[in-house]
Amino acid sequence: MQGGGIDVDYDANAQFQKTLEASAMKIGLEIALGAGGAVVLVLVLWNVRFQWELRKHKGMSRASFLAYFTERGISADVAAAVYDYYRSQAIWRTFGISPQDEIAKLFNQDEDDFENDFEVILKRLGLSVPADEAWDARKEPPVKTAEDFVRVVAWASQHQPA
Repeated sequence: MQGGGIDVDYDANAQFQKTLEASAMKIGLEIALGAGGAVVLVLVLWNVRFQWELRKHKGMSRASFLAYFTERGISADVAAAVYDYYRSQAIWRTFGISPQDEIAKLFNQDEDDFENDFEVILKRLGLSVPADEAWDARKEPPVKTAEDFVRVVAWASQHQPA
């Protein structure tokens, strides 16, 4: 088209616009992938640090842990389920837990994590979470240590919904 002596090529302008849009999308994708990679790197480094801390922890052997609880009248199956669950959280063969270990500190957990652990362990034992009425009647202190946790699982095994 000619207008006032200026020849404007609309096809070239449209093509240039499409190239700019494609470049912007490519740059946006590269930024997103870079940010995603950074997040993954941070998570990997956090897990390496977490596992390194667990490596330094010295707990009991599985046999000693089970003996500790069976001597106190708690089922070896319950103690084994708790030990095995938490043992599986570490990659080191030498890792073990002791009854006095504070679960929240050792595994950097909050209350929601604890509740999830409880439900997983009950499921592994083929048990259900006790009814709300049973929880309301329970007069035990809050769970802090592995021993507290084993005792709660043992209590739950005796208070199954009908």
